[in-house]
Amino acid sequence: MKIEEFLRLLKEGESERVEFKARAGRDIGAEIVAMANALGGYILIGVDDRGNIIGCDLKKTKEIVSGHLANMFPSPEIKFEKVSVGKKNVLIIKVMKSERLLSIGGVAYIRVGTAKRPMSIHEVAALGAEAGLLSLDALPTDVGAKEMKKEYWHAFVKAVRSKGKAVPKNYEEKLGVVVKKNGKRVLSFAGLLFFHKEPQILYPHTALRIISNGHDERLVGPVWKLVDKAEKKVFELIPKVELKLGFRRRVINPFPPEAVREGIINALVHRNYAIHSECFIYVNPLMLKIINPGSFLPGTSPENPRPMPRNPKLYELMYLMGYVERQGRGIELIKESCSELGIDVKYELEPRFTSLILDRTAAVLDEFHKKLLMLLGDWRSASELSKLSGISKPSILKRLKLLVRLGLVDMKGKGPSTRYRAKKF
Repeated sequence: MKIEEFLRLLKEGESERVEFKARAGRDIGAEIVAMANALGGYILIGVDDRGNIIGCDLKKTKEIVSGHLANMFPSPEIKFEKVSVGKKNVLIIKVMKSERLLSIGGVAYIRVGTAKRPMSIHEVAALGAEAGLLSLDALPTDVGAKEMKKEYWHAFVKAVRSKGKAVPKNYEEKLGVVVKKNGKRVLSFAGLLFFHKEPQILYPHTALRIISNGHDERLVGPVWKLVDKAEKKVFELIPKVELKLGFRRRVINPFPPEAVREGIINALVHRNYAIHSECFIYVNPLMLKIINPGSFLPGTSPENPRPMPRNPKLYELMYLMGYVERQGRGIELIKESCSELGIDVKYELEPRFTSLILDRTAAVLDEFHKKLLMLLGDWRSASELSKLSGISKPSILKRLKLLVRLGLVDMKGKGPSTRYRAKKF
């Protein structure tokens, strides 16, 4: 590590990714595990809590740390570095974020803020599911098999038979929809999500929330019905656009329905249900943002998507119901259909969340449109905007007309007293 980076870490102080330790004590192993299970980071040994450099014995400290490493499972990925300031040495342990759940002495730790603590059973489950080590959808619930709504089961059986597949006896058990718990037939988590009338009564975080300008709606129901409800609501909230085809005009959806639907399906099917957060869809006329708990499984990414379902039971049910394809081409379908309309597709990956963004700004608005939106934080007239932007008033009015039609700008008044303001999303 360069001295400049070391000094920067000292100046910024302890954080979720930086820990100061005067010496390597008995808790150094837990510190490494906690940091690896969180975001990764740096442990600076030979620096006190106030950020003062006191130095350490490099050889002895390495031996102590190595002794703790032997008790960790699985082995963390770390790197030793040293920095010398005058005659004082500081040992820096660079801890990589682990894709697997680490423990020491049978206890898994997590770093929260500037402290570490043992992880709860729920947190262990969430991290295990995030790493693909645990399939929560196969686990039994406390909900009896009789709570499975017959109407949904009949619709599912009909869909399966339409594929030319046979429906054998005790099919719900063979699929893992119904499992045994303490000798009783209960719904698995996948069975609950798919066949219960309203899974959100028992698991509120399995809902989907749609947010737009002045609109905040929470959708509930089985996962396959959530897909249909969400798709319908999204296109109710986005104004359609007019497309000129020679002398003909055609009104179309501004976003490809197949891309929107696939994004919603991916969010609900591949999310991490151990993270107690709903899925969110943020809607405005130029952009859709779909957020789901959980990141991509190790070994797959938006650039290199592979058919590796986090919830294999739920994925199988959605496939048999006709909602997903076996090939796992969802991301490619989104990119292809959006590319045809000049819509930019982006993925934002955070440690516990994934965001899919469909952005049609570049396909619709020029630089002058964007400049106007920046100026419309308050109510302004076309004449004011013309003076501020240096654009002629007729050009301003033409662009304002489009922005109003797209639902990006509000308008009030008439004639010379007409005022405009950008909507807040």
